[in-house]
Order: sequence, then C-alpha cells, then structure tokens
Amino acid sequence: MRFNITISFLLVLFFSIGVNAQNGFSGRWYATLQAPAGEMPFELTFKKIGKKYSGELWDGHHRVRLQDFKLEDNKLFFGIDDARIRFEVERQNGDLIGSWTRKGTSITKLSITAKSIKPQVTRPTNKQLKSFLGEWFCVEKDESGKETPVTLVIRTRKNKSIEGTGIDPTGDFGVMQGYFQNDKLVLSRFDGQSLSLVVAKLEGESLQAAVSTSPSSQFAIFGARKGVTLPDPTKVAKINPSLKFNFSDLEGKPINFPNDEFRGKVVIVNIMGTWCHNCHDETPFLVELYEKYHSKGLEIISLCFEAQETEEQDLKAIARYKKTRKIPYTMLYAGKLESGAPAKKITGVENFGGYPTNIFVARDGTISATHTGFWGPATGEKHIQIKKEFEETINNLIDNK
Repeated sequence: MRFNITISFLLVLFFSIGVNAQNGFSGRWYATLQAPAGEMPFELTFKKIGKKYSGELWDGHHRVRLQDFKLEDNKLFFGIDDARIRFEVERQNGDLIGSWTRKGTSITKLSITAKSIKPQVTRPTNKQLKSFLGEWFCVEKDESGKETPVTLVIRTRKNKSIEGTGIDPTGDFGVMQGYFQNDKLVLSRFDGQSLSLVVAKLEGESLQAAVSTSPSSQFAIFGARKGVTLPDPTKVAKINPSLKFNFSDLEGKPINFPNDEFRGKVVIVNIMGTWCHNCHDETPFLVELYEKYHSKGLEIISLCFEAQETEEQDLKAIARYKKTRKIPYTMLYAGKLESGAPAKKITGVENFGGYPTNIFVARDGTISATHTGFWGPATGEKHIQIKKEFEETINNLIDNK
C-alpha cells in the first residue's frame, strides 16, 4: 500500500514538474517596469492551451489583451494592439526577467522584472494620507528653460484605494493607481503602450516629485502648492482664418478642407494620434457627439499624426483604431509624428499646444473656438466640465444658422 502511494506521489510530482517546465510562464506575475523616474508596478497573466499562449496586462485600472505570442529559446515574446510594442521575458531562478521595447522614430527599451508573489506595500497613517490629498499646482521647467504648468490630483476612492492623475495644457496623465513606499506616494499608469509615473514627497506644505510621462522622459516638480489653477486651454492654440489642409483617407482618397462637402456644416477638426492616451479618452466622447449632432449638421475630421515605423503601419494603426472604437466620422492620415508637424502641414496653425487639439469651425467657415488637450475620466469634475463646454459650443454653432 505504501509502495503504491509512493509511486503515485512520484508520478504526480513528475507530471507537475513536466507541466511546470512546459507551461513555465503560465500564471499571475507581479511585475515592475523600470521607468526613468522609478519603478512602475503592473501585473501579467499568462495562460497556455496546447502550444498557444494568451494573456493580459493589468495596472489596477487598465486591462489590456496581449497578443502575437512567440516562444523561442526559452524566451516568451508578445505584444499589444500597437505594432511598435514588443515584450520579451525569460525565467530566471523562479522569476521573470526581460524588457519592454517601443520602436518608432527612435527606439526605447526598459527592463522588466516579475515575481509570482505579490509584494507588500506600506500602509499610510490617516494623517499621512490626508496631507497628500488634493490638487497641487506647480510649474515644470525642462533643460531648455521651457516652463509648463502642471497640476497633480490625488484622491481616494470609496474602497479607500488611492488614485490620481497629472494635468498639463495637453490633457491629463490618465487614471493612475496610488500606493506608498515609506514616506513617498507613487502614482502610476501603464497600459502597455504609454506610461505615467509620479513619485511624490512632502516638504513642509509643498510637494516635490519625480515624474515620467514617456518611456524616455523625466522631470522634477518642486514647490507644488494647493489653491492654484491651470491656464485656460481655449487660449493655447492659435489658428488663423485661413485654415486649410489636404490629406488622404484610409482608402487613399484625397480630402481637402474647406470644400463643398463641409460647406454650411459645423466642423470639429480633431488633431490627434492613435498613440496618444488623451486621444483614447477623448474618442468615445467625439463618437457620442457625432451620433447626437450629425443629423443637425455636425461633421468631425480627425487628422492623425502617427508614430509607427512605416507609413504602411501608420495606416494599419489608424484603421485598427477606427474599427475597434467604431468611429463613424472621417479619419485622415496627416503623416509622421514630428516636432511641429501640425503647424508645418496644416495651413493656418500658428501655435500648436499638443495632442489632442480641437478646432471648432462655424457654418460660415470661421474659427469659433479651439481647445488644447482633453481632460479624461481621471480628472473627475474637470472631465464633466470639458464635456459640457464642448457640447455648449456645438449647440451654439448648430443653432447659429
């Protein structure tokens, strides 16, 4: 009897070792991405059925499906819904070690480590947490001396978890998950394509932080204080009355503006890119506006400045974006994402503040308003405010016949 039990135990152990060797990447992994401003936490989940892997990436708010898996030399390669992005991981001493790479006009590569055991986080005292909550305003200065106003928003949810975002003239950093590392508050967002990271610390009544809003950037915030607001986003972009452009749609058909097709219509010219997470937040609202007001004379034209490696990949990215988000309005390929590209390629754009930028054109062709950036759901009341302002602008233009 004991012999049979021993044999059974050995068979089970042998089978388990075989399965673990075969499915060595399967399971839930607690990962960190080494961004310029610090470590960004997220989770990876892998499943293997037969010879095929599937998986998801999750950062506490954003759940992203992983795809294009390939197992080669004990390394697992995979990507997301962006041709530029590639992950690579391998098993080392029970952990995962690897990298995240984003290709485009330049190549950025960041290291990844992952463990199967969930890390412990520091629990703040009520006093410590309360001292961080609120809106913090500062002016960020880069190496060239250019100043950019930034507001950090830190709040708690009903389940007492911490979240926040950053807001600058181009929009917000997206919904960021918060946790404490000793006396520092970390806010992070990673959707597999773009990232935002804030590592903040209090100094008396002011706040300082290390910030990354891209895989290759880092800037410092000093002296952030409460009770100050950002500049008006309707006064950032400057567009003169001669607004003109000529780009092709996804079928290669040239479309110019203005033309008879848009004459007498209210038009939103939406300058964006499929790589832009603020544009991701804005797109569902633009779809909502189009479906609500198109029958009353609203048209929307998205001018897409793209960052894939080739023009062919750019067009595929726009087509995929349009299909997955069920976008009913016109999307045009405006070319490569380059410094100052909108001002160079769109006649009438004198000052471009960032992506997205919306230009509201009245029925008579005059420029009624502009708005730089978009405040997404992460900004709370500001998100409600911007949607209300957009809709009021459209209603006024539609009623003005």
